[in-house]
Amino acid sequence: MVTVDIFNMSEDVWPFIQAISDEGVREREIDENASLGDREIWCLREGEAVAICPRPVAAEFIKYAEEIRGDRVQVWVPEVRNGLICQSIIGDERFRERLGFLGRKHGGINLVSYCVSKGFYNLVRALRSEGVEVATPEAPEEKDGWVVDNFGSKSGIRQWGVEMAPGVVCRSVNTAIKAAKEKLRAGKGVVIKTNKAHSGMGVLIVRKEEAEGAEKKIAEELAKNDYWKLFPLVVEEWIEAEEKIGGGFPSGEMVVRKTGETEFLYSCGMRVTRKGEFAGMEIGAGVLPGEVEKKIEETVRWLGKKYAAKGYRGYFDVDFVAGKSGKLYVTESNVRRTGGTHVFILAQKLYGRDFQKKIFVVSNNWREMGRVMSWGEVISRLEPVRWDKQKNKGVVIMEERTLKLGRLAYVIFEEDRKTAERTEERMGELLA
Repeated sequence: MVTVDIFNMSEDVWPFIQAISDEGVREREIDENASLGDREIWCLREGEAVAICPRPVAAEFIKYAEEIRGDRVQVWVPEVRNGLICQSIIGDERFRERLGFLGRKHGGINLVSYCVSKGFYNLVRALRSEGVEVATPEAPEEKDGWVVDNFGSKSGIRQWGVEMAPGVVCRSVNTAIKAAKEKLRAGKGVVIKTNKAHSGMGVLIVRKEEAEGAEKKIAEELAKNDYWKLFPLVVEEWIEAEEKIGGGFPSGEMVVRKTGETEFLYSCGMRVTRKGEFAGMEIGAGVLPGEVEKKIEETVRWLGKKYAAKGYRGYFDVDFVAGKSGKLYVTESNVRRTGGTHVFILAQKLYGRDFQKKIFVVSNNWREMGRVMSWGEVISRLEPVRWDKQKNKGVVIMEERTLKLGRLAYVIFEEDRKTAERTEERMGELLA
C-alpha cells in the first residue's frame, strides 16, 4: 500500500477559527496554518509516499529536503485551496481520480493526517465508495472519533483524574469572569482558556502582579471574539513555572498503534512565550531531571492506556507545567500530531530510534527574523551552520513558505546542549 499524508491543521480547530470575529484575522490564521504545510515533508515515511499540502511547496525546498532525507519527496496540492483540505480533495474530481488511481496501482492507501476530523472520515468514505482500499493506521475508527474531542479539549482532559492546576469549567463568559475575579482577589494569578485554543488565541493569562485593573481587562478581552462565547471556558490558577525544569513546561509524546499497543516516544522541554504560545522544544541530556522524566513517562503511559481502551489511535502528547512548589501539573493533551512530531520523525530518520543518546535537539517553529527573506538569502546566510551530511549535525530549515511571513522554522542537531546553544546564537548573528 502507498502512504498518503495530509496536512490538515486547520481542520483540527475549524469551529474555533470560524469563531474569530475579525474576518482579516480569521483569513490570516487559515493562511498561516496552510504555510506550515511544508513541514509535512519531514513526516513522510520511507518508500512510496505522497504529502498532500494545502499550498504549493517550492521546488527548491523539495530538493533541499530530498538531499537531507536521502529519498524522493512527492507533494500534491488540490486545485481548491481553502482551510478544509479534505473537503477540497473530495470536491476536486480530477484530484480525487488521481488519488484513486494511485491507490489501485499500489493495492490501497494508508491514509494518515495531521489530525483526525470529520473531513478526514468523509474522505475515507469517498475513496472507499470508489473501490479504493483505505487503511487508517493513525486514526481511530469513526465510531470512536469522539475520543479526539474528549481527551483533546481543555475540559475533557480534566475528567480523567490527572493532577492539574486548581480550576473550574464554566459554561458562560459571565461565570468565567466571576471565577477569575475570585482567584485574583485571593491573590492568585489566573488562566482562562477556551475548550480548544490555537496558536496563542483562546488563552488569557493574568499574573497576580497584574491583578490591578485586571477585571476590566478580562471582560474586554472576552468580548472581542465569539470563540469565548461559543465554547466552555476553563478558569484555573496560574502556576508559577520553574524554568530550570525544561523551561518550566515539559511535555511527553506517545503513539497508539492500530493494534492498540502504545509506544512512549520522547519527553522534552517546551519553549513557551509569555503569552502561552508554543514556540519549539529541546530534547536531550540535561533538559529534564531524571525524576521528572520518569513522572512524565508514567503519566503519559497511564493516559495512553486510557486513550487506547476508548478506541483512540495515532499520536498525542501531554503538556505539563513544572511548578516552583516542586509539583508537576498537566495543562493539556493534544490528541493529534504535535508541534514536535515532525522533529521527532526527522531525528529518528537521521540518527536512528535511539537518537536521544547520540544527539541534542533544539527546534523553533516560529522565529521572527525582523523582515522577509528569500529562500536563497536564508540558505546563503546560514551556510556556516547548516546541517552537514559528513559531520551529521547542524541546522535544518523546516519550512520555506513561512519565510514570506518573516519567520523561520528550524531544528538544530548538535552533540550537546552547549553546542546547540552556541549554534543558535551564531544563527542570530548570521541573520542579523
